[in-house]
Amino acid sequence: MWRSATWVPARRFAAEHARIAPQSASVAERGELLNAHFTSSVYVNVSRSLFEKNKLLFSFLLATKIAAHAGDVDGTDWRFLLAGPSVSAAGHDTGAMPVKPEPDWLTNKMWSELRGLSQLPAFAGFAEHVSAELPHYKALFDSSQVC
Repeated sequence: MWRSATWVPARRFAAEHARIAPQSASVAERGELLNAHFTSSVYVNVSRSLFEKNKLLFSFLLATKIAAHAGDVDGTDWRFLLAGPSVSAAGHDTGAMPVKPEPDWLTNKMWSELRGLSQLPAFAGFAEHVSAELPHYKALFDSSQVC
């Protein structure tokens, strides 16, 4: 009984493998086909069991993990997204950073996070850009539409 129970899934996997990635394809191409198929299969089967409100988060996490595995996600940017500016980032020399503009709609916490974001290489100069384009960002802040 035990032997046949493990043999059936292995045979099913082999049949699925042969259907998805035929022998005529190169090894790299077969690997990509299998990876794409099983990623899609995991997504579909896990999404079935999730509440609607959690599907978008699962999709985002799966896509981020795929991008990180491909080397497209910087670890520093990812940590900033998850945790916000760190204490070490706040301790950097920010003398060249502009002072907080428009204190009525831009809180100290928001400005601190903008300055922390500007410390990342991908977002260098963003705080200066916000300072220079305040009317544009104020309109975005006040807008009720999701961009």
